[in-house]
Amino acid sequence: MSPNGGVARELNGSFGLEVRPSQTQNLVIDSTQWTLADGLQAELSIYLSEGRSRDVIIEVAILDQTIEEVIQSFILHLDPGRREISLTLGHPSADSMIIRISADGWVSTADLEIQTILIPPSLDLSVELGEVNPTKPIIGESVSVPYSLSNDGNTPTLSGTLQVVRTSDGMVLDSRTIQAVPTGGSISGLLMIESWPDSKVVEVQVIWLTSGISESVQIEIETFSADDGQTDLPFDVIAATYGGLSGLVLVMFILVVYRTVSENVQDTGRSRFNILRQARSVRKKAAAAEKREIPCPECRQRLSIPASHSGAVKCPACTTRFLVEAVGDESATIPPHPESDQRRIETSESTRSTADSTRELIGESTEESTRGQRQDSADSGHQVARSLDDQLSCPNCEQRLRVPIERRPVKARCPACRSEFMAEGGEE
Repeated sequence: MSPNGGVARELNGSFGLEVRPSQTQNLVIDSTQWTLADGLQAELSIYLSEGRSRDVIIEVAILDQTIEEVIQSFILHLDPGRREISLTLGHPSADSMIIRISADGWVSTADLEIQTILIPPSLDLSVELGEVNPTKPIIGESVSVPYSLSNDGNTPTLSGTLQVVRTSDGMVLDSRTIQAVPTGGSISGLLMIESWPDSKVVEVQVIWLTSGISESVQIEIETFSADDGQTDLPFDVIAATYGGLSGLVLVMFILVVYRTVSENVQDTGRSRFNILRQARSVRKKAAAAEKREIPCPECRQRLSIPASHSGAVKCPACTTRFLVEAVGDESATIPPHPESDQRRIETSESTRSTADSTRELIGESTEESTRGQRQDSADSGHQVARSLDDQLSCPNCEQRLRVPIERRPVKARCPACRSEFMAEGGEE
């Protein structure tokens, strides 16, 4: 610059600046594999566009029932082009995996995130046994047990062991190492029990232990016996014989006791059952009292009472109460006490009025047949009762009855003596 603050002419000039587009990055998950032996492994490819080398942040997270957890995070220096990365993640408890890439100290077009579903390894094991050789082992001799192991899971098994264990005491009769069984594969072999145990029936369990899980099958093997050619009964013959004899003796004793009780030992020879039946019949006849008839002192209704009865009696027709004495007394009927005569008369009148009001008899003839009933009653010889009001007397027992005057003539029946008569209007 000049001393006076101006710009020197020789300092003038120009230069060029090249502006390039922003670099981009890309992420691809090439493969994921989850096995029991190697755990979860993922192969990634990261791409960086032309330009300078850049640093990026890689973050690996898992999802377990919507819960996210970051398990790895690191910075990676990338050159333009492709970069392959291998991730070993063990055996996480996860349903899916998320991988994120973001620029570190520079500006990228966009951050990347990829989520992939994970399928955990699972085993479907089965153990099958063949026929034991020999079928009935002899105590102390060797026995072979054929086996077949299969895996229908989605991952190979790890190497494991196969054991034959006696269930009664947990004793291991044989054990051998089993190699890994591939997915959908199976292996077979023989288990050898060197010395068969001393027991009539041996219950054994074959257990396959692999990959932290177990599968087993249980069988019962009957030991050979020298008595196998003989017929074995499901019970003790001696005990059954003694039991049968005891039962026979008991039945005979019960029969003797029954006949002793049911038979009469007297000279008559009659059965005790017949004697008891006759005694009951005699008691019933003695308990049945003789009957006698007495007249009601109020309405003269004939009443049937026990001959031995002594005390109060109520007439069902007029509801009068009176006293009677047993047969053999001077008077069978005792009139009420003199002091209660007036009260008895009033009660009798009230009772009779109540009884008369309940003794309405309804004729069963129609209005046209009523006109000829008077002549029919005379021809048939029925008794006739007449009155000018609703009250009339029975022509047989003089019981006062109520027959509505508007229903006469009509055939009526006295509730006291049960006699039938014609109820008509007019003077008696």
